[in-house]
Amino acid sequence: MGGGSEEQVEALRGFGMKTGLAFQIQDDLLNLIGKAEANNKDFRSDITEGKRTLVAVHALSDARRHDELVDLLHAGTTDPAELQRAVDLFEETGSIEYARQYALDLIADAKQILADIELEPVSRELLLNMADFFVERLN
Repeated sequence: MGGGSEEQVEALRGFGMKTGLAFQIQDDLLNLIGKAEANNKDFRSDITEGKRTLVAVHALSDARRHDELVDLLHAGTTDPAELQRAVDLFEETGSIEYARQYALDLIADAKQILADIELEPVSRELLLNMADFFVERLN
């Protein structure tokens, strides 16, 4: 509809997929380690709901902490101490940093996709700024 070439459309699709995934990873991180006030009732709800986010899946691969994490993710707990324990385990396994770096790598890949196609400078700048915002937002 926008009159782009097939190459541009495919590049923008790839850019969108990578930045969308990075946005979701950042959202998952904010649910765990963001400010409770910003998240209101949803703070750490991913743990309560037992969601298998990238952070959780990565942490579950640590055999030493696997069973305790499974128990916490299946408990449906809203107890702040248990939720904090899960976050502590995510940090101990390096899973929070792993997810953060994964999101940053996705954004770097997405930016490279844009570097390889012809775009209006204003459009390119807007997309690059959006990509940065997706992983830098604080709530």
